[in-house]
Amino acid sequence: MVAAIEWAVVRKIPVVVVTPPPASRRQAAGQHAVLAALLDRFGSDVRFRHVDLRVPGALEDRSSDARGVTREAAEACARQLVAEVLTILTIH
Repeated sequence: MVAAIEWAVVRKIPVVVVTPPPASRRQAAGQHAVLAALLDRFGSDVRFRHVDLRVPGALEDRSSDARGVTREAAEACARQLVAEVLTILTIH
């Protein structure tokens, strides 16, 4: 992933990295490690944006056996993602 982002950033191509909700604690730990490396390497570059869509536990929909998020959480995630994409597009 780092190589792909570096390829784009070197060519002045905007990059948006989205961290989705983790499926497990192990995946959450992996996401944290990858994100830390990406932010360390690209965090100061205006062409790099990170959107964190990991959902806080309070926003999970526990009304059924199906894993999901509340409608409000999904809408908040969508607004956040659109705002970041629009921001990076207006910069470049």
